[in-house]
Amino acid sequence: MSENKITGEPSALPGVAAAMPAIAGAGSVEQIVAGKKGGLVLRDQGGGERTFRKAVSCLVTPQVNDRVLTAGIGGQTYVLAILEREAGETLKIESSGALEFSAKRIAFKTGFLDILAETVTMAGNAIHSLFRRSRRIVGHDETMANSSSLKANDRAVVIAQADVSHAGLVSQKVDGPLAVKSRTAILSSDGDIRLNGERVNVG
Repeated sequence: MSENKITGEPSALPGVAAAMPAIAGAGSVEQIVAGKKGGLVLRDQGGGERTFRKAVSCLVTPQVNDRVLTAGIGGQTYVLAILEREAGETLKIESSGALEFSAKRIAFKTGFLDILAETVTMAGNAIHSLFRRSRRIVGHDETMANSSSLKANDRAVVIAQADVSHAGLVSQKVDGPLAVKSRTAILSSDGDIRLNGERVNVG
């Protein structure tokens, strides 16, 4: 058996100790500062600066004045965790690749939620939204559905230019008066035009 240089214990697999570099200064607590040449660096007690890499398991992006836990491996210093940060500072999670969440349920509780994305794609069996007030502003809006329904106490639609509808059948039922006002009104049909009522007034 070979000796594991990390733990000092015998290794059950030959060559494991040689393949894994020893950890130097594991568990050191240091502070991140702004480097003299820009960027973020670790500064030791003697004023020396050295660069670092963020460990994959350290999700939060380090920033100036953070107290961090570091370890040196193969001549490279890694930030393993952020221990302390000034109160009220922003927490930021960055990834150069994809970032995925997988859970039975994910809940967000916040005063404000901002989502900025080039493209947003949502897919599922159902989507439910409950708001006291909703406002949507888009450049182009297209809706495709097998069935669509709208229920409201009052509805107002303002079309600045053209309102074009194409349907196989149009049926309207109005319990009260129906008023249509237009500068010019044209009613045409390829077949019959029928007006049914107790009284029909024209003019």
